[in-house]
Amino acid sequence: KTALWDKILPDWQKSLKKWPQNAFSKWFGKSEKTNVKVQFIRKYKNKLNNLIKKNLKADWTLERISKVDFSILKLAIYEIKYKELPYKVAINEALEISKKYGEETSRNFINGILASVVKEQIAE
Repeated sequence: KTALWDKILPDWQKSLKKWPQNAFSKWFGKSEKTNVKVQFIRKYKNKLNNLIKKNLKADWTLERISKVDFSILKLAIYEIKYKELPYKVAINEALEISKKYGEETSRNFINGILASVVKEQIAE
């Protein structure tokens, strides 16, 4: 580590911890509703991460997913599984967000993961 890295790392770690809240606030505006979503996603982080991980292709890891895509996936899965939002609506919203904030390949990637999660949920 260098002295510069020692200065940058704490700020970088703080910004990563605030990433979901900052991203969701940017997408939906600052509101109590947004804060509730962020709190729920933090509380059930492991469950959401495991669902995403379970539906990744064999050669993928969670670390490989961009922060934007990861946040979009967590939000959509939260809405599908816990808010009982119709899955078509949640997926459509996720894809619209990914068009605006994600990478060129985000839309197909997110759609694939969410389709797998929905198939699994319907089978339950």
